Amino acid sequence: MLFFREYGDVSAKETILFLHGGGLSGEMWEGVAHMLHGRHCIAVDLPEHGESTAEAGLLTTDNCIRQVGMILQKYEAVHVVGLSLGGAVALHLLASHADKIKSAVISGTAAGISKTTAKLMNVLAAPIYSLMSPEKIAASMIKNYRIPEQYKPSLLRDAKRINSDVVRRMHTMLSEIKLPLASSIPLLVLVGEEENRLAKQAANKLLAQVPESTGGVVPGGTHVWSYGKPELFAEVIELWMSENRRHAELK
Repeated sequence: MLFFREYGDVSAKETILFLHGGGLSGEMWEGVAHMLHGRHCIAVDLPEHGESTAEAGLLTTDNCIRQVGMILQKYEAVHVVGLSLGGAVALHLLASHADKIKSAVISGTAAGISKTTAKLMNVLAAPIYSLMSPEKIAASMIKNYRIPEQYKPSLLRDAKRINSDVVRRMHTMLSEIKLPLASSIPLLVLVGEEENRLAKQAANKLLAQVPESTGGVVPGGTHVWSYGKPELFAEVIELWMSENRRHAELK
């Protein structure tokens, strides 16, 4: 069973399910969740991440969908928020568990990279995680994504659990994304203004192919902008889930 953290009012009518990025954990959503007053928030640790134990199995698409689906069965319907790898899982859920989802927000999700690209990333990028210490991984994230220093302990905990094999399974998952082409669920597709071209192209692909989708660019946003802009992220979620309306600060 997947580990998950709960925030906010457990008796609230609305529940938000948070899915973290690869190499991180549900702990990344703490700042955002605390801004969502009067909401019940669940932040899942995907397999091989965070506090989810070995009993949760390997990080694969099928395993993620199966286990997150077990959590969804506890609720009538939820709002889903996913970043990067978590966004990929959210897209699968839109197709496989549509009756359990009211709306969705994803950010920085590389939609459907080719299997060739995934293999190339596994050859070139994955081995780096065996060469870098957890301290260097955490420091690199803080520098590259301008993450406030207060999150360093959390990033270090997450970095200690990541390795090359898990990174390879992440890339494989990103090559397996199936777009929910028949979805009627309101979907907000976001990308940070400072993300790379691949992320921006992926966002455009999603907007062009997925029904009921709306896009937005986060001004000054990096890949994991939830760390640096938790209040804005919470406001974006709140407005989308309550009115299916795009926040005015988004481009």
